[in-house]
Amino acid sequence: MVTDTGPLARALDVAQRHWPEMRRSRSVVELARIGAETLEQSEQAEAAAHSQAVRALADFAGTFPPGYLAELRSEWPE
Repeated sequence: MVTDTGPLARALDVAQRHWPEMRRSRSVVELARIGAETLEQSEQAEAAAHSQAVRALADFAGTFPPGYLAELRSEWPE
């Protein structure tokens, strides 16, 4: 059961202004559908950004020769 109070009431008021012909109960479904689509788009955008970041880092592969880090650390005082 869903109660038409607080943040949900506000969301339904906004939906009512956007879709005046729609019943509030139908607005709940429509808001949930739009919310799910928005979250899916956000997930896809985050995954694409992550993939792009991984590809950008891959461009640096082989920049330093093998053993470079160990050699650099050997120069540090203990």
